[in-house]
Amino acid sequence: MDLRSSKFSPADLLDARWQHISRDLEIPPAEACGCLITSATSHRLVQAQLTAVPSDWQPVATSSLRQETSSFCLSEVKLGLIPAVISPYVVRAIGERQARRFFISAEVFNARDAEKFGLVHIVCDDIDAMNTRCDEMLQQLAQNGPEAMKAAKSLVFAVSHKPIDSIVIDDTAHRIADIRVGKEGQEGLSAFLNKRRANWIPESN
Repeated sequence: MDLRSSKFSPADLLDARWQHISRDLEIPPAEACGCLITSATSHRLVQAQLTAVPSDWQPVATSSLRQETSSFCLSEVKLGLIPAVISPYVVRAIGERQARRFFISAEVFNARDAEKFGLVHIVCDDIDAMNTRCDEMLQQLAQNGPEAMKAAKSLVFAVSHKPIDSIVIDDTAHRIADIRVGKEGQEGLSAFLNKRRANWIPESN
């Protein structure tokens, strides 16, 4: 794909560039990525790129913070296009009903609406409040076991939209059994029982 070609929209180019970079760097899709994603931006967010991070990362972010003045728009239809690449993630985040409206209308919606739709977790009054809240969130995450947080993220996707049947019950039982006997699980239980700080918690916390 010629990324400079005029036949591609800005959204197509951004997604294409990310796909090209992620393929070269062997970066996994957001849902498969074990890392925890915290995104925080204060600017207007337009096109399929709803955030400063790639389009498929926004709706699966562990924590998404926005300034109250932020605005969002899925504007592809204005260019005669559709928000195809981002659609599975946005629909999962905001639901079919809201997606149907904003995919078709290309309306701009604000941070409070994004929070109500489930696209954003936290809305802050200004950039200073957002930076403070982001620091608080990072401090909170630092209290938790790194491997446990990765496993917890994987767990959400494993059980989401699944019937509670023998397959899910067996899978969740194996997950807790595996992590309980792991090095981090043993350290966490030992720290709890002995009323001490777990070894992954920074001294500054």
